[in-house]
Amino acid sequence: MADQTPTALSLTRQAIQAANDGNSDEARQLLAEAIQLNPKYERAWLWFASLARNDGERRYCLERARDANDRSVARDAARRLRSVPEKHPPELDHLAEPPAPSRLIEERVSVWRRRPSWLIGASAALVALIALGSMGIVLSRSNGASPVYVALVAGMSGSSAAYGKEMAGSVQMYLDQVNAHGGVHGHPVSLLLYDDKDDPAEARLRAQEIVKDGRALLVIGHRTSDASLAASPVYQQAHMPAISATATTDAVTQASPWYFSTIFDNHDEDSLLAAYLRDVLGHKEASVIWGNRTYGSNLFAGFQAAYTQGGHLKHVIQLNSATGVIDQATVSPAIQELQADPNPGPVVLAMSPDLAKQVVIGFKKANLHPLLLGSDSLGDVTFLDSFRDQPEEKATPGAFTDGMYVATPAMIDGLTGDGLRWYHDFQARFGTEPSWRGLTSYDAAIAAVQVLRDTGVSGPPKDAGAARQRIRDALASFKNRDNAIPGLTGPLYFSPAGSAVRSIDVGIANNQDLTSAPVQLASFGASAGPDFARKLAAGDLIQAGNGYLVRKRIVYTGVNMNEVGDLDQQAQTFSADFFLWLKYIGSDDAANITFVNAVDPSLSLGEPLRSETTAGVNYRLYRVNSKFKATLDFRNFPFDKQDLTIAIQNKTLSSAEVVYVADSVLLTQPQSERLTSGANASQSINSIDNWQPIELQFYRASVGNTSLLGGPQREVPASGIEYSQFVTDLSIERNLSSFLVKNLLPLALLALVTYVSLFFPANQTGARVSFGITGILTGAVLLSGVTGSLPNVEYTVAIEWGYYAFIFLSGTCLLIGLLGDRYYDDRRTVALNRLAFLSRLYYPAFVLAVVLIYYLKFR
Repeated sequence: MADQTPTALSLTRQAIQAANDGNSDEARQLLAEAIQLNPKYERAWLWFASLARNDGERRYCLERARDANDRSVARDAARRLRSVPEKHPPELDHLAEPPAPSRLIEERVSVWRRRPSWLIGASAALVALIALGSMGIVLSRSNGASPVYVALVAGMSGSSAAYGKEMAGSVQMYLDQVNAHGGVHGHPVSLLLYDDKDDPAEARLRAQEIVKDGRALLVIGHRTSDASLAASPVYQQAHMPAISATATTDAVTQASPWYFSTIFDNHDEDSLLAAYLRDVLGHKEASVIWGNRTYGSNLFAGFQAAYTQGGHLKHVIQLNSATGVIDQATVSPAIQELQADPNPGPVVLAMSPDLAKQVVIGFKKANLHPLLLGSDSLGDVTFLDSFRDQPEEKATPGAFTDGMYVATPAMIDGLTGDGLRWYHDFQARFGTEPSWRGLTSYDAAIAAVQVLRDTGVSGPPKDAGAARQRIRDALASFKNRDNAIPGLTGPLYFSPAGSAVRSIDVGIANNQDLTSAPVQLASFGASAGPDFARKLAAGDLIQAGNGYLVRKRIVYTGVNMNEVGDLDQQAQTFSADFFLWLKYIGSDDAANITFVNAVDPSLSLGEPLRSETTAGVNYRLYRVNSKFKATLDFRNFPFDKQDLTIAIQNKTLSSAEVVYVADSVLLTQPQSERLTSGANASQSINSIDNWQPIELQFYRASVGNTSLLGGPQREVPASGIEYSQFVTDLSIERNLSSFLVKNLLPLALLALVTYVSLFFPANQTGARVSFGITGILTGAVLLSGVTGSLPNVEYTVAIEWGYYAFIFLSGTCLLIGLLGDRYYDDRRTVALNRLAFLSRLYYPAFVLAVVLIYYLKFR
């Protein structure tokens, strides 16, 4: 059979494979060939952007992706690089624009030189006015104040450099956002980066450098537990507060009152993993393999203590590499020991990803297929992707890891709205999928900025030691949900030992991806509901140390929109027709939901269109058609973007009993499919006049009541009970071109006519004044008509400032007419001519400045 002709799609897939194999030059060449075949192929441009060698190349590729698809995820990323000149990659020289002929340029210059000198002077004055206005705008946005410094230290080089760079990128994302909104008390926050190579000795040296430098008020880092423990005494001695986003070994925070973390510690993780394996999966016998680093040994010790309270460890195997080389020889003794046992039980892996990869490969080669349970170091798709270089994985995706359970601080399918926005922003900015390390690092940045604000830091403090003490004390004050920092995935606060008190999710690997396991465990507390005795008797509670864990079911939720319409801006309502499906194990009370923002509070799901149960998993499909309430914000009207949300919530079960997450099919569904009607694939979901959809997102949310509501249960604190919600969020924007033509064209014509009045003879004062008055009155009438479709709001919307500017301009025209009449009566000809010249220059300069301000703010 003849070879198939390469296509842009096939070449891009080859490029992705080459990039994953580390052959970036080959990948760039393949992408260049794909783009030559189809210059409008968005995915090829996006992948080329991820392989760019500098920001100039990256912007060039992102801009081409925007040209190919004006709704591309590249839009925001390209916008952030607008200050960087575009530079086309050498592989794409054939697409570069040729220079213009020099002869034409010279002729154009010569024509300009023949212009009258007065015109040149007037133009120069106009440009100067606009430039001064622009400088004022830029200076008002920029922050020339002295910065406040935060240090970040992680492995930026070596085999795990990608993790360190992810941490740095995520922290910088948040600091960029903070600085764009004025920084901390008017001072920008600047990030100092240090590379400790994930090596304890280097970590101690970098810690000493940070302390000696003296600028940083706190530290975010280090990435590994060993590095954190090596640096900890330096920070403690110098009274330097530190926040780890990734190190889970208990001693990191327990050994120093100056160290905090935005992730759980190994004690909490061990308790959950042991309970999950023993009581949820039902395995009373298991084996554990652990690495010889501090992280692995601490994990093993805690897991052993927790699991043996009702379970038995058949094999306990420590891996050790005297040479530091990790290969099959390192893991061979463990494989042989388990191979000799016909039933070794599930295997818990408490080790680093590089070591775990060799163990899993060894299992495959030895034809061993135990159930695997991994710690947080394996709890993201980066570990799953590390097997792509294996022939078995290429033939069957997921061949090594399918069915493996892992612990993780957060699952993508369970991210909140803020978490999902962070996830997509990170992808757009860096071209890679972030792991949980980026998320917890972002939380660390949130915590850092929060305490800088709370302690009144305003620029470099005179007494840095006193400032650091206040920062440390502020971190320690966040010790419960009622006094917590708003983090990406929920309230962020610390245990007495300094580690974050946060949920631990369990994911299951399938086809090189991770999804939330159908049953999760959560600490039993206020959010679990008041029925302690009932849950304990039913076996829903599992004792873990001195506390309890409660089983909670995951409901995989999906929405397929058919139509969205009838947007009423006055009433702030809209209609929606959509399919909703739920997949869950256990009883049907998981489908007992209410629509939180339905106009009709009695709206229910009704009878399912389809109802199936396969392998214990219930599937229910419904169709809903109703009206819903929207919370609309018109501050940026008519440049506004609105979110039309539909939220569901269980009527009776708390978030510790049932949690609604996005079904895996939604996570990989492109926006083009999400915005296509589920009832008619040839139509868009949009039926709202003068609006167009931007994107449709699905995410988890939570809500809590604030009291017992009069109930007699005493074991629930006054903070109330928390409930899980699932939100469908449709972002829409106005069809701006039609709006501007319809509503601003009359204003533009009025402005032009008013400008003409400045050219009337000085003796026609009555006409000039009447034009100014007419401009003021007509502008007010036009403004009333433009904003008439909006509800009564207490703030000024964006378009109003433009009309106010025109009314002000008309007022100045009136004053100019009166002043000119006075000069005319006094026969002050020179002053009259100067006033006429300046007014005719001032008017367009003012208009252009207003247009420029709107452009800079709303482009």
